[in-house]
Amino acid sequence: MICEARGYPLPTITWYFNKPNQKQDKIQMPGNYKDFTVSVRGGTEETHTISYLQITNFILEYEGEYVCMADNIVGIKAQGTSLVRNSASPMFSSSLISSTELYLHNDDDESKH
Repeated sequence: MICEARGYPLPTITWYFNKPNQKQDKIQMPGNYKDFTVSVRGGTEETHTISYLQITNFILEYEGEYVCMADNIVGIKAQGTSLVRNSASPMFSSSLISSTELYLHNDDDESKH
């Protein structure tokens, strides 16, 4: 999954995981999961950052909601959510809070949501 954010000052991107039907707080990724990798790189502009969440060995336990959150030191926040199921392609939606741009998509998807 890919999360892109633009803002000034440059936003920081953090990934969280919510397991379905559990009333626990979000788990910050990659956490203690050996099959998860998070990487970040700069984008095409000074105000652009890109973060990748990769799951190398997807198992049923990893089904759930993956949240990409972008914020910066002035408190501008944006959030995108991806629901991932073992038998289906990820479904993407995003909700924008304030004026930071946020895009959430997967490697195979050319469109941005």
